Amino acid sequence: MTDIALRQVRAVIAACEEGSFTRAAERENATQSGISQHVAAVERALGVKLFERSARGIVPTPAGLRYYKNCIDAVGRLEHANEEARSLAGQLSGDLRIGLMPTFTRAVLAPTLYRPSRDARD
Repeated sequence: MTDIALRQVRAVIAACEEGSFTRAAERENATQSGISQHVAAVERALGVKLFERSARGIVPTPAGLRYYKNCIDAVGRLEHANEEARSLAGQLSGDLRIGLMPTFTRAVLAPTLYRPSRDARD
């Protein structure tokens, strides 16, 4: 079995979501040829075509769409595992979501947001 690297999986995900190797490359801070090569390497490793290519862009094949959905789940679980491991090591991780009333001003909000980020560095 050929190993498929995480960066190759991320290239497939980006290509599927963007519908274009060029836009996927912009999103992933890569080159268009790099994304194309990653996708081709995954296709070779799996022995299945993941995308139909045309001058107007790319469209996932049925196999490509199924692979994409499985990759989204797998990458999500991997990211969750990474966050959990970091939290066990005492590192801050995850998202911080704050809801505010529209009447809150910068004078109140800015010092409040600054304090937790400053404390997290200590």
